[in-house]
Formats: sequence, structure tokens, C-alpha cells
Amino acid sequence: MALKRAIITSIMFLAVLGAVVGCQGPQQATETQEPGESSSVEPVKVESEGGTPYKIGVIMTKSGPGGWLGETEEKAINFLVEKANKEGGIAGHPVKVIIYDDEGRAEVATRYFKRAIESDGVIGIVGPSMTPTSLAIEPLAIDNKIPTIVMTGGYYPKADTKWMFGAVHPSGQGFQRGFKYLQENNITKIARLTPNDPLGKIGHDLAEKLAPEYGLEIVATEYFNLGDVDVKAQLARLKSSGAQVVITWATGELVAMVSRQMVEMGWDVPLFVTYGNSNRQFLKMAGAKSPVITMGAKIMVVDELPDSDPMKPVIKEYVEWHQAKYGEPPSGMTDGYGYDALNIMLDAIRRTGKGPEDLKTDPEALRSAIENTKNLVCLNGIYNITSEDHVGLSPDDLIPMRIENGQWVVIK
Repeated sequence: MALKRAIITSIMFLAVLGAVVGCQGPQQATETQEPGESSSVEPVKVESEGGTPYKIGVIMTKSGPGGWLGETEEKAINFLVEKANKEGGIAGHPVKVIIYDDEGRAEVATRYFKRAIESDGVIGIVGPSMTPTSLAIEPLAIDNKIPTIVMTGGYYPKADTKWMFGAVHPSGQGFQRGFKYLQENNITKIARLTPNDPLGKIGHDLAEKLAPEYGLEIVATEYFNLGDVDVKAQLARLKSSGAQVVITWATGELVAMVSRQMVEMGWDVPLFVTYGNSNRQFLKMAGAKSPVITMGAKIMVVDELPDSDPMKPVIKEYVEWHQAKYGEPPSGMTDGYGYDALNIMLDAIRRTGKGPEDLKTDPEALRSAIENTKNLVCLNGIYNITSEDHVGLSPDDLIPMRIENGQWVVIK
């Protein structure tokens, strides 16, 4: 049973970006739906009643292995919709978000993309939440000229994919920030304990590519499979190599297992993992004595940020709203996936100066506005999008963190 639970948990975490599980604010209504149908976050009434709404489609993974993460993304999206409409909408027009459950399946994502633009009249798309579904809708976004902002770091929109944008740090930036931290702390020898899965391969290859730039030497590499429950033999070989840090580019129970066994062996070196673990769920798995370090989301350590950090008031506003509404702090980085993508879209709509009907007939105006996003402060970073960089984030948005007494803390 323990093995089965570990496998299931690992698979769920590796479905990096989940989506929506029906948590609406008190002034919002969600349509009753059958499995696979879409739900609609209706606009809060604003003073300028009767205004045509700006309709934005959100394609997310509400069910399937990745669906459990969706609650956090939906809460963040609800926050922005509620806030925008309470402030009078955009130029008197309310904001309406239509949410579609793609079930983590490419064919469902493409079907809902077509429905969103052909039947539901959206002016732009936020999502999908996962890499395969994002790749699946890419040609539709390009062919139909629909501004689209995905919520996964596994898909990186290239400059020639004119209509595609991203709102998550690519894995390469996690490595750049992490290797900079290692360099600053005179760590030169690294080892890789790589899971045999797509995310593990990404980390394996990025370490190989970037290590020389930071004066790092890869002294040993070992592998393990998703179903493995014991990696002590691999860890023993890595320990004998003299490595000063171990890299396991994975999430969830896979990382927690490695962490626990390093503690059991008494091997006291950092375990560097992907930023996808910077959430409260992972803390429950890892334990209070975990050697894990990550370059994670500032939302996890907002109270430790200096007042001079421009992200601090934005994060605190959301954290306080979340605490008041749900009686607990946000989950972590995944809140930012939904918040950041929708916030980029709303900011761009405001800057076009155009109404909903005009943007339906002039999608280039919205696309161009997104591409010229400047200094937009969000939960996970500050966005400066250009024609050459359709994500616009910096490695410096990420912050070195470790686990202390069961909580994420800034590494001083």
C-alpha cells in the first residue's frame, strides 16, 4: 500500500499544473455542470450595468491526475475577477471568465479551445495548465490569432509562436538562480540523482548544460524509477563521490523519499529540487528535518521579504484575502500560475483602450499589448514581455529557500 500511495502521489505532483475545483466567491455563481462541461465565473454586478463583458476563456485541468492542484489556481483567478468587477470592471465593462475542464487530455483541450472562440466569443485564452495540452492548442491559437497565455513552465513559447505567451518561470531559470546561489556559497561539486521521467530528463540536461557556466563540476550521476521506494544504494555511491549538493529535479513524494533517506543515512548536504515544491502540500511530505533547498516563490516567505521589495504588497494583499476567505494561507507557487496569467491578460486589455467588441475584431491590439507588458508585478514575478521573450520573467524573481521546523524560510 505504501508503494501504491507513493506512485500515485508522485504522478499527481508530476502533472505540474492542475486546475479548477469549484471554489467561488460569495458574489459569484458557477453554472451546474456535468463532468467535462465548462463552468462560468459570472461577473459581479458593477455600477455600469448592461456593459458588454470582456470574456476570457480559461482552459484548465479540473479532473484527472493534475486536477487536485486546480483549487489554488481557481482561487487566484476568482480573486482577480472579484477585484476587477468590484472596482467597476474595465472601462465600465465587467470581466467574465469561462472555465473549461480539459481533463489533462490534449483532444479535450483542443475541443474546448474551438468552442471558446467559435461559440462563446472569448477575446483571449488563459491556459492550458499542462505541457501536452499547451502544445496541442498552439496551432489553433496561431491559426485563429487568439492571444493565449499558458500556465506551465514545461512549455516555453518561442518568439515565432506570435500568439502564445507564458506565465511560469521556465525550468532553466530555476537552475540559473540555483547555480548562482551555489556559486556564491563556494559549492563546486554537484551530483545528480535523476528520476527516469520527462521532468527528470529536463533537469538532467539543464544541469549538464549550465554547470560549466557557474564553475560547477558534476562528479556523479545516478538514476531511479518512479516506482522505486529505496534509493539508498544510489545515494551511497553519490556520497562517496565527494559531492557537496545533490540535484533531484522532481516534485512531491519522489523528492520527499530521497530527502528522508538522506536524513536516515546521515548525509548532511543540500538536496536541490525544482521550484514546483514551494508549496504547503510538499512541507507535509518532506518533514521538519528535510535537507531540501529550492529557488522558490516569494509567496511562501512573504513576511521575510524587505518592505522595499515591490512584490511584497501585491503578495500580502492576496495572502490576506485568501486567509480571510478560506481561513488558511494560500498553497504557494501554483496560486501564482492562475493569478499571473489572468493579470497579464487584464492589464493588457486595459492598455488597449478598446471595448470587448472591438477586441473581438482586432485581436492584434490585445496581442501587441501583452507583448509590451512592462514592470507588471504579480505573485510569482515581475513581467517584462517583449517580442523576443514571451514570458518576461527573471531568475531573480525566485528566492533561495530551505525547510526549517516544517516551514519554508529564506536562506540567509
